Formats: sequence, C-alpha cells, structure tokens
Amino acid sequence: MSYVILQPTADPYARRNYQLTVESTVSLSVIQPHVTESTLNELTLSAEGGGVRVWGVRSVHITPYTRIRRGDVVLFARDKRFFSEADIIQKTESQTLATKLWGDPTGSSDTWPLIYFLTSPVKKDIAYPTFKEIVGYTNVNGNPAQGFTVLDQTRSQRYHEYEYEAAYQAIDSQEPLDTVTKAMARREQSALRRQLIGDKSEVECGICGRTLPVHLLVAAHIKKRSACTPDEKRNIPFIAMPICNLGCDPLYELGYVTVVNGIVQVAETSSVSLQNILRDLSGKRCKYWVEERRPYFDWHHQWATS
Repeated sequence: MSYVILQPTADPYARRNYQLTVESTVSLSVIQPHVTESTLNELTLSAEGGGVRVWGVRSVHITPYTRIRRGDVVLFARDKRFFSEADIIQKTESQTLATKLWGDPTGSSDTWPLIYFLTSPVKKDIAYPTFKEIVGYTNVNGNPAQGFTVLDQTRSQRYHEYEYEAAYQAIDSQEPLDTVTKAMARREQSALRRQLIGDKSEVECGICGRTLPVHLLVAAHIKKRSACTPDEKRNIPFIAMPICNLGCDPLYELGYVTVVNGIVQVAETSSVSLQNILRDLSGKRCKYWVEERRPYFDWHHQWATS
C-alpha cells in the first residue's frame, strides 16, 4: 500500500522552491550527473518532455524520508489547506543536486538534500479540519502538516478510500462527456492503481501474464464500471486488476477475452490476425483470480458470451 506524505510549503523558501521545481519540470540533463543510472532510467520512463518535478527536505527529516517509496502520495500544504497532490517516482540523496536546483539561500550547507521526484501535481482543495476528519486525527490541534510527515498505514488507507470514493461519486453525478468527469476518471484510476500496484515498478498483466513496467498497465474494472453498484465500486482491490495497454485492455473491454476459474478464455472471430493473437492468450492463468473476484469475472464472462 502507498503511504501519504504531508509536505508543508508555507515559508518563503518553500513557496519559491515549489514554483521552481514542482510547478515546472527539471530537465533530466540537469539531474543526470547527480543520480545513479538505474534512477535515471526510472525517471526517463516518467519524464514529461524530458523533465520531472522535484522536491527536497532537510537532513533533519532523514527518519521519515527513509520510509517513502515509489508510488507514495505527497500532499502539499499551505494557507490552512492541502492544495496539490503528486505521486513519488523515485528518490535520491544529493546535496549537489539540491544546491544546483535551489541554491543555498540560508548559508546552512543543508539545502534540502533529501530529494524525491514527482509526477505532475494535481490541484486539491482540502481544508485542514476536513483532512483531519478524513484520516481520523482526533488529538491534533490546528495544522496537521506542521512538518514533513509520513502518515501511518491506517491513516494513509483512510485517505486513499476517501479519494477513491470522492472520485467515483463525482463521476457518477456528471454527464458522460463532462470535463469534470474526465478529470475525476483520472483521479479514480490513480486511486485504483495505488491500491493494486503500490510501490512496484513492474507488475504482471492479468491477461497475457507478461511482467511489464507499471506505466504500460491500467487498473481495469473486472466488471464493467457502468454496471457496478456503489458497494462494488468500493470493493478495492477486488473490483479491479492490472491489465496491459499493449492490447490486452481493449481485448478484455470488448469481450474478446474473459477469465473463467482463473483461466483466460477467448472468443471466436473471423479475423485471422486477431484469432492468432487470441490463440496465444487462450489458457493462460490469471494471477489475480481469487474467490473475492469470482463474481466480477463471472459477470464479465456472462456479458461477453451473451
């Protein structure tokens, strides 16, 4: 499961740094001399136009920093609310990179060397009292983000459940092509991925069985989302599974492949090329078939074959 990190950005230096390297990307060519080859490769896979977002904290926060991982969620805070959210791609410790990005305005020689790299931030607007209620803070007065904080597993899970439910309820209340719906669909997909994939860099596709980088997979509803009840939509992670977007996702979505008792079954088709693709998938074992998912797989098979 991914953890939730609370990152205050209230002081002038933090506001400046956020504008420099979170609102804007940092070129990989700037980062490259300060990271390992494996870290650079991971950043390259997630880069936006040749760059990524970057944040850093001071050495005093080394204990919570060691807990953060790829896939964790960062909530940025200021002015008594959480105003944006991003996912962690990777992290590195580098005073030289910190100085390159943010200088040394305090003359402390400890200018945010505990660095983490981020996806593009998504706007949020969660007031502190609302957030405390979401995660179950009962004995925290005022600001829940007074310092760099990693929430425990229970509170992180409560936030993820809130995010997912808020997303799917917003989708259900909008017209199908509404701009808000598209944005919330991305938010719902992100919440599902966090539950299914967490901090892994590669996972297995539920149809073809290939282990692939996570950016090549989606968190696919096993039962069509439009047919799910509210309780079924809340049944995370069992309502979904990872499926690759190298062909398996549309094949499953359109009913060309189904899963019965954990085994991939395929439809007949007059297309010779498509039949060859389906033949390679037929009989593969779906790693994600468990009893808790059986009703959703059975629904999909019945829908596809009716």
